[in-house]
Amino acid sequence: MKKFLFSILTLSTLSTLSAQTVIWSDDFNDKDISDWTLIDADADGFNWYVVQMANTNLYPTPVLRSISWANKALKPNNYAITPKIDLSNYKQGEKITLKWKVSSIDKNSDKEQYTVCVSKSNVQADILASDVFFNEKSLDGVNVLTDRSLDVSKFAGESSVYITFRHHDVTDQFSIEIDDVSLVAGTLAVSEVNSKKISVYPNPITADFKIDLPATAKNIKVEVVDLTGKKVASFYKADSYNISNLPKGVYILKVKGDSEFTQKIIKK
Repeated sequence: MKKFLFSILTLSTLSTLSAQTVIWSDDFNDKDISDWTLIDADADGFNWYVVQMANTNLYPTPVLRSISWANKALKPNNYAITPKIDLSNYKQGEKITLKWKVSSIDKNSDKEQYTVCVSKSNVQADILASDVFFNEKSLDGVNVLTDRSLDVSKFAGESSVYITFRHHDVTDQFSIEIDDVSLVAGTLAVSEVNSKKISVYPNPITADFKIDLPATAKNIKVEVVDLTGKKVASFYKADSYNISNLPKGVYILKVKGDSEFTQKIIKK
């Protein structure tokens, strides 16, 4: 069940004010997903459901789950779609981030594939056509709930936004678990010294790129992550960064320091 919007304000020792607004969230703790739309597109009778896992050390609270094995191999094509989320109060240019946790509990059968899509409609064709998505082709080694995120700032200003978790194109593994889904606005810290927005250029990138950081930024580390969540490059603060050795494709750039910044980049 969706949770109400709330704000969090924290003041760091470096006089940096960080404001976060949780626009929407669901932690599944009440086991109520009656406001979600669940689609069993493969029509095998198995779909997303909420469960309290037996291992309460790793899973102390209920999670959203879909399976690819149940005494026989399954071929899931299951959709879990949030209720409509209203982002009309947010302006283009404002940072909005989708966050969730994911795992595949059985380390011997954990090559589950899933995709998270964000769209303005909950119609399957529109969901699949969305260009804002996150795909992991395998959860190999992701056997505890692990943080993931996706920049969905593109949808600022939209009155109808849907988030879809799709479990698909996999068979004869075991299960995938999702927890702590949230949409968060204003995740960047706003410094009293310098509130300049971080920018990455050029993007798309052929080889070298630069990150426009405040001069006062400290303890900066730059990471490039592929769409499976695997870190493929890392750097310390520099004038420029080179990813010429990476294959062409879409990656997630993470800049970590006094605050964290995440942006999709394209390698040409």
